[in-house]
Amino acid sequence: MAHHHPIKNQISACMIGIGGYGTKLSKLVDNNIDLKLSSCFHPDRAKASAFSKSYACSSFNTIEESLERVEAIIIATPDFSHYKYINAAIERGLNIFVEKPMVQSLLEAKSLEKKLQNYKPVFMVGHNMRREKIFRYIKTEVENGDLGDLVSFQIFLSHGGALNWDQEYWRSSKSLCPEGPLRVNGVHASDILEYLFGPIESVTAKMSWQYTDHSAPDSGVAMIKIGPAVGSVYTSWVVPSMNKFMFQFTNAVIESDGFKKAIIRKGRDIKCHPTPDKRIEFEYHDSRKEQLSEFVAAIKNKKKPETGLKEGIRALMFVEACNRSENEGREILLEELI
Repeated sequence: MAHHHPIKNQISACMIGIGGYGTKLSKLVDNNIDLKLSSCFHPDRAKASAFSKSYACSSFNTIEESLERVEAIIIATPDFSHYKYINAAIERGLNIFVEKPMVQSLLEAKSLEKKLQNYKPVFMVGHNMRREKIFRYIKTEVENGDLGDLVSFQIFLSHGGALNWDQEYWRSSKSLCPEGPLRVNGVHASDILEYLFGPIESVTAKMSWQYTDHSAPDSGVAMIKIGPAVGSVYTSWVVPSMNKFMFQFTNAVIESDGFKKAIIRKGRDIKCHPTPDKRIEFEYHDSRKEQLSEFVAAIKNKKKPETGLKEGIRALMFVEACNRSENEGREILLEELI
């Protein structure tokens, strides 16, 4: 691993969640010169012990012991467990980094809002996709006013993972992941949309159980209204990987397939003929690495991170709106959920 010897002014951290996505995050933590992976926790003691040996950190039998001598906690477990770990960290006054979705339910999010009202340490939620260079570029273009007004949008986020999952996996379970990909992948889309264009006003969602026998849905679509603009977010766990974004404005069209390339066409048609396309390429950017660096900077400089409690709550409002729309068969205004 990258560094195991103490470095001056390192922030000691506890890693909660050491498998799956937590494995990727752990490597980034270990490679961040300002962070010291001091402890880890996993309910399976054998897994915790193996992880602690790989990263030269301590493992403990309880979450309480794991948090005793650290300054920060990094939570990368399934979201249904986030709330208890966040609460344990709040009780000890730790700096908190938690992956999205922030917690499992809007009810839990509102409970956290009260607890964090006067909380001094850093609280950060890992909405990393907005940090991709393509969205920073679009944000600048939107703010410059060159694109005109947003008219519509289509976002497709998918991977075929569900075809390989068994019934025991948490994303296969409706009780643990009731909205399926609209929950796990959809919050990427909702956060990007609100980052670029402002608050989502309403959601009309439909979920489906197409090609798995899991209790959780394997696909879902949400019709979303932002001001006068209406668009869609399609998510699936039974379609090969897609990260496709299309935005239409009164004065421009932007399309991207992935995060490395985009096609932009500016200017209105001339006698029904479109203006020329411009192809833009973006260098690879590690958005996960960036957000951990910001977490460190926020701790050291006592500043609020870009994505915190507010953004975490807004994402949970989107998820809740999708759930209610599916169950009640109607459009859900997000102001109903405030």
